[in-house]
Amino acid sequence: MSLQSIAKAELRVGMYVELPLAWFDHPFASSKFLITSDATLRQVQALGSLTMLQWDPERSRLDPPTVSDPEPQPAVLIPKPVPSQRQLARLALKQTRTELNRLESKVSQLSRRIADLMPNLSSGSDLGLAAAEAMADEVARDLVTDPGSVMQLVSLTGEQDHFFARHTINVTALAVMVAQHLNYTPDEVRGVAQGAFLHDVGITRLPTQITRKKNRLTSAEQGVYEGHSKLGAQLYGERLTPMVREAIRLHHARIDGSGYPAGAFSTAGGGLRSDHQTNRRGAGGLVPARFATDRENVPG
Repeated sequence: MSLQSIAKAELRVGMYVELPLAWFDHPFASSKFLITSDATLRQVQALGSLTMLQWDPERSRLDPPTVSDPEPQPAVLIPKPVPSQRQLARLALKQTRTELNRLESKVSQLSRRIADLMPNLSSGSDLGLAAAEAMADEVARDLVTDPGSVMQLVSLTGEQDHFFARHTINVTALAVMVAQHLNYTPDEVRGVAQGAFLHDVGITRLPTQITRKKNRLTSAEQGVYEGHSKLGAQLYGERLTPMVREAIRLHHARIDGSGYPAGAFSTAGGGLRSDHQTNRRGAGGLVPARFATDRENVPG
């Protein structure tokens, strides 16, 4: 089914919309998204430069219509006053703040749970891996509902005691948003979430005199620190999918060969291109094969 035009006043929660606006003319992370809450709906309706837009019935998640009473009682229809643009903007701001408070409360709860999980997570146990996968799914399901609120949320400092946990949640939420924007399948999005959630797990295996050092690391200490990506990939080994394992191992590597492990994407045989080709043969790889051409020349 093709896209359909609709007036912004007729929008409903559950519609998948495409805004005909430049990225700097709206507050959302993408111009294509699912309206999942009243807060998001009000934000769209408050856009003064927008009158008509398009929506995709196939990607929408509208509630089924309720069965009407076979003998409805006659009712007097009283027209509702149309709110002004200022009223809509105020209501959207209030609901955005409410959603942001909800997300902040959820992040604080998740941060404490991640802190409690650390012993099992750093041990490489099956229990730790299962809990990490469940929490990655939870972040993808419960936090990435309103892109605008998520972008505000990741800019907050949070509790210093839970910095590692907060960083883990932020990276996971942002990675899932990118994967969804690129139309990854649900299984691919889940793999991205798990890789992002576990990307720094190797740090938990490093000596505390390095991870808690406030001054600049020596060259020897820096070398030990840079080994955390390899340690993280080895910690759970073959229990991870190739996509998740490579996301952990290469999260500090760049396509131009910089970062670490050094030259991971510029080795003989194609580097990242080789990973894509491996994926085409069905043996895994860093990203889904159908996006290989789009990303092989992305600047680092």
